[in-house]
Amino acid sequence: MKVSAAMAVISFYTSAGLGHAKSQYIFSDIYISGRGVKQSNTETFCLYQKAAHQRHTEAQYNISVMYDYGRGVKQSDTYAFFWYEKAAHRGLANTQFYLLGVMQMNDGRGVNQSDRRRPIMTLMLSITWAPCI
Repeated sequence: MKVSAAMAVISFYTSAGLGHAKSQYIFSDIYISGRGVKQSNTETFCLYQKAAHQRHTEAQYNISVMYDYGRGVKQSDTYAFFWYEKAAHRGLANTQFYLLGVMQMNDGRGVNQSDRRRPIMTLMLSITWAPCI
């Protein structure tokens, strides 16, 4: 049975409305691309946020990027760092790498430069990336 794009949108919309985190994440991707719906960064942010609060790691990362660049939400280094950190603690390696870079910079984007978590982030990064070396 061939499923149309409209049927897929309806299915993800229904599941997302029922609180299914993966459906919220997928439907947010539909909104950001504008496939079958009107493109909306605001709707994308809302759906990513719902999934992020349910510990969906990729949604946590994407919401941090939206805060970082002010897409669909007011730009906030503090909230961006908060969500980057959530995703990093759930094992998202590229986020761990990004956070370590932010912590090493002197611009203070969302983090106190004397933050004592720096050695922990370094350790998390080394454990995650060790098999690649």
